[in-house]
Amino acid sequence: MTDRSGGQLLVVDDDGVNRLVLGRYLQQQGHAVAYAENGRQALELLRAQTFDMMLLDIEMPEMNGYQVLEQVLADNRLRDIPIVITSALDEMDSIVKCIQMGAEDYLPKPVDQVLLKARIDASLEKKRLRDAQRDLLRKMEEELDFARKIQRSILPKSRPQVPGLDFGMLIEPMASVGGDFFDFIVLGDERIGLVMGDVSNHGVPAAIFMALTYSLVRVEARRSQSPGEVLRAVNRQLLDMNASGMFVTILYGVLNRINPGEPLDKDIYDLSPEEMKSVPSMPGSLDEALDCLEDDHGFLMRGDVFTEELIETFIDYKRKNEAEAVRLRPHPYEFALYYDI
Repeated sequence: MTDRSGGQLLVVDDDGVNRLVLGRYLQQQGHAVAYAENGRQALELLRAQTFDMMLLDIEMPEMNGYQVLEQVLADNRLRDIPIVITSALDEMDSIVKCIQMGAEDYLPKPVDQVLLKARIDASLEKKRLRDAQRDLLRKMEEELDFARKIQRSILPKSRPQVPGLDFGMLIEPMASVGGDFFDFIVLGDERIGLVMGDVSNHGVPAAIFMALTYSLVRVEARRSQSPGEVLRAVNRQLLDMNASGMFVTILYGVLNRINPGEPLDKDIYDLSPEEMKSVPSMPGSLDEALDCLEDDHGFLMRGDVFTEELIETFIDYKRKNEAEAVRLRPHPYEFALYYDI
């Protein structure tokens, strides 16, 4: 029922006179009326047509009012139809039983036309409100379902294939949509950004904030090599666009796969000096190690773990306080060869 015009009503009574009188009153009030003379016929009509209300007598042949009420309330398609019991005042116990079973209201026989209009109008208004509420809830559920599908679609559907590593992923929001997210961001040069986030609160606000954060992280991850720079940039933008005071906790790092090259299938002791020069090797002394660190330390500066100044200070300290001291003193084996008595 979508408007305030007359409703589609079903009158169920085994007494033909009662049906006609009640139907005439209802038609005069602008309602369309259908009739059933017993409970079984009433159920057939209810399942074949659409009604806004049923006026139900209790004592009937084949199937009484209790049985009809019980079957209607057990049927998901019919249970929202308001049922008004029509019964004599001396059947008050039966009326109370029907109300307890789930009937909307009752009308005493003989039916008073003024009271009939008041009860019918009130019951139909309740049904209109319930129908409007149900339609609103259904629309909200459809929109939430659509939002959930969108949110799921932006999350990764497959895991990165990295030899020697196995990734697992699972996300279960508390509501239809939520603020949790994760991602694998391919950065090139065999580097993969790994991000996990959890937005404060739940539901639609968290989902919207999650989508915003997710997009910002993906954009900034491709602009910067440093996870720290990525998160600082995302944080600055969220502060500018966050009037709601929400926040997100993010864990972001970069998986950097190092390729050691092909294995050397040769006996290095059989190689000539020229061939040995092309074979990568570890530094043979602290001086050599410090020289290598001075030439190549960019990997230590990623993620803002170490600064250029800190690395320079470390190298200078090691050279002055350790490398020089080692150089001025004989090796234990050298000492054993030449100085031990």
